[in-house]
Amino acid sequence: MGGWWCLGEVRNTTGGPVTNVAVQIAMSAPGETGTTATAFAALDFIPPGASVPFGALFAGTPSGTPSAGTPQSDPRAEGNRTYKALLLSAESADGLADRYAWFDVADTRLARAGELITLAGTVRNDRSDEVNRIVLVATVYDAVGQVTGFRIQSLAGSLPSGGSLPFEFQFSPAGGEAATFAVVAQGRRASP
Repeated sequence: MGGWWCLGEVRNTTGGPVTNVAVQIAMSAPGETGTTATAFAALDFIPPGASVPFGALFAGTPSGTPSAGTPQSDPRAEGNRTYKALLLSAESADGLADRYAWFDVADTRLARAGELITLAGTVRNDRSDEVNRIVLVATVYDAVGQVTGFRIQSLAGSLPSGGSLPFEFQFSPAGGEAATFAVVAQGRRASP
């Protein structure tokens, strides 16, 4: 039994927030029937200019090794395997904008212990209202900027106006050494 991950990132290049973002990834190799998988963005709500990772697990043992996916429609190849990522859906979320809050993340740091990395920092609520259902996404990139791993974490409780909460992620990226990283945080407003 085996499998491999195709990782990538979607960036909201529109002028408004989007939701229900899904990507279809098609993989193929010469002489093989191609296979597809659907991946959803790691966060439900993506404001303009923000980037959020996605990942799709392909079952089986691959005959070639694909590199990390991209949200572009350009086919990529490595070895004898080719993949293409196509945007399936992205809906306007203008009507939801008052329900979600995008937070500042501060004091971020990365520590390594062999293949295990630890990302830590603080999420701050600089808004004038309380926020709950806080979700953080940590994305790790290799030296050429490809996504090599990501993790999603929910923080318990709520975050009052002016408050802050520490966070910590520990994981081993699937695709090599972590060169850079990004952490984004969002939550639901307690009273929209």
